[in-house]
Amino acid sequence: MKRHHTTSTRKLCYNIADLTFSITSRDPNLKLKLDEPAARFTCRASAPDVRLETRWADLSNGAITGNKIFDPGVSWQLYDSNGDYLFVFCSPSYGNAPYKAAHMKRDLRRGECSSTRAFST
Repeated sequence: MKRHHTTSTRKLCYNIADLTFSITSRDPNLKLKLDEPAARFTCRASAPDVRLETRWADLSNGAITGNKIFDPGVSWQLYDSNGDYLFVFCSPSYGNAPYKAAHMKRDLRRGECSSTRAFST
């Protein structure tokens, strides 16, 4: 059985259902890691289908802008933000402010994921 590494890094790639994702951290202090079973899907990607950059951000007090276009009534909502998609993730454990947000281009091939530092602890 092939062993998959779960060390922290600033860039990782994984493939699920023939879609390859590349995630890169802008901040040297924001380390990325896939634990099992997700680590089984790591790969090397020269031309990923989806590119995400991650960063720390303060998502409180007006950081989320746009028109809400979908709200399934659970832990996330979808907004139209200047013609792009904005996925907002909330949890009562972290109060009223979102703990994570993903701002994606309409083609869903490029985006930026912002997380609060409180979520990492």
